[in-house]
Amino acid sequence: MNNFGRVKEEYKEKYKGFAAYTECMTRALFYGVGSFALTFSGLYFSQALLTSRLPYSQKYFMILPSIASTCVAWRVTSKRTQNCQDTWRTSEPMYTQYEQNISK
Repeated sequence: MNNFGRVKEEYKEKYKGFAAYTECMTRALFYGVGSFALTFSGLYFSQALLTSRLPYSQKYFMILPSIASTCVAWRVTSKRTQNCQDTWRTSEPMYTQYEQNISK
């Protein structure tokens, strides 16, 4: 079985922000899963409550929540992972030196 705690310990000296980065990425991915679940359930039950007012039949109730929740989850996950990557870049000296050399 894989032990990710051991991987964190191995790379702790080489990459100072590795542990924080992996925790941030884990949170970002779970935010994406959570946003998918909440969006899907919210839209599905909203459709169930508004059955008489919707222009399509009940057999299409899975399409809208699936597409909308996938889009929302993708957006949330991509935004949060970008924040994690930016934090990683600022914590690593290699990236800060690279940015300083570019600006000169």
